[in-house]
Amino acid sequence: MLTPGQKVRLRSTGEVGIVVWTWQNEQDDTDVYIAFFGNEFPQSKYVGSTSPKKPYILRYYESSLDRID
Repeated sequence: MLTPGQKVRLRSTGEVGIVVWTWQNEQDDTDVYIAFFGNEFPQSKYVGSTSPKKPYILRYYESSLDRID
């Protein structure tokens, strides 16, 4: 089971993100809000002169995500 703060990868696209929240839906499946960053995690918000990449939040079934260790 995924928990908030875990790093994950979306199986269908390879995008990476961090679990924001999980809950059981009406069908007893686990839904997850993920803060996605695209194909790779940002290195650091302080590296270089550009702004850090802002994540976007999407909802997915837990079964469509792989945990990144």
